[in-house]
Amino acid sequence: MADPPVPTKQEELDWARGIADRALAEAEERGLKIAVAVVDQRGEPIQHDWMNGAPTAAVNVARAVAATAATFQFPSEELDRRFKGPNLELVAAALPYPVLGVEGGLPLGTSGGLGIAGPPPHVCAEIAAAVAA
Repeated sequence: MADPPVPTKQEELDWARGIADRALAEAEERGLKIAVAVVDQRGEPIQHDWMNGAPTAAVNVARAVAATAATFQFPSEELDRRFKGPNLELVAAALPYPVLGVEGGLPLGTSGGLGIAGPPPHVCAEIAAAVAA
């Protein structure tokens, strides 16, 4: 592979790439195949990556848990507990992107959110916590 491109003049993109790279390195160290998504505070994707061999659906799951964590500012697995029954359906219908209440998404302060998918959700949460720390 060629050397990575020169850093951009877009600080947000450089920040997101750094987080995604840390997630990919953490997964590789654990011998896992993941998809990772980094979104801004509005849930809009900034960076997402998919490792060869990760489940195809992992990309969409990573984006959904990242958007959940970023827009609500809590870990994605808390979604169902905080918005019960029909309230969750109403909230989800009001958003322009999918949200998902499973482990793997963490807020990154007020800057955005991180989503990991592919392995079992509790493992995704562990990787996200290691990266966000």
